[in-house]
Amino acid sequence: MLNHRGEVLDQAKLTVGICNSSYHYKMKLCIYPTYDYIHCLNDSIENITYSLCTKEFQSRRSSYYWLCNALDLYCPVQWEYDRLNLQYIVVSKRKIVKLIENNIVRVMVVLDPLKVTITNFPNERMTELAVLNFPVEESRGSHPIQFDSVMYIEKSDISENLTKDFKRLTPNQPCGLKHVALVITTQDIIRCVFNRTITLKEDKRES
Repeated sequence: MLNHRGEVLDQAKLTVGICNSSYHYKMKLCIYPTYDYIHCLNDSIENITYSLCTKEFQSRRSSYYWLCNALDLYCPVQWEYDRLNLQYIVVSKRKIVKLIENNIVRVMVVLDPLKVTITNFPNERMTELAVLNFPVEESRGSHPIQFDSVMYIEKSDISENLTKDFKRLTPNQPCGLKHVALVITTQDIIRCVFNRTITLKEDKRES
């Protein structure tokens, strides 16, 4: 397995680290394969079809292919792309996590979505809403969103049992929609297997 390319020779290198002192460890040193060595093998074992990465890995493509071929293993295709930079938008996962951990922004995703259908919403009527980018600072602008008869809410925003402290949607308690001058009431609940609620049918009325 000889090769004159430097990046291929790097694959033979190992990462050596000091293990925590514990009776579970019989050795003082832990030895790990490098990323270049294990990356292509892991992709091959898992039958990955395409390994997509950014341009900094372009120089490692030859070593990626070489090791798989030298070991006579299935070799996925490695494709490199330029990183897409967008103004005023954070796309780095590391930076997004840091913003959330430092409470600079709050999570704005629906983690456990539940489909809501407004039954008496006109099918031909799609409303464009202007939502503020920063609710406490109107001067920092807004962005448009489309609103129609189908939307998704967090599953925790509805309960089938009305309790004193629950102020969101229940079969006997209507709920207003943020950014929209509408109040919705529950008309029907449709379930799928495992008794998991997936769709609500709602009536609307102007607030």
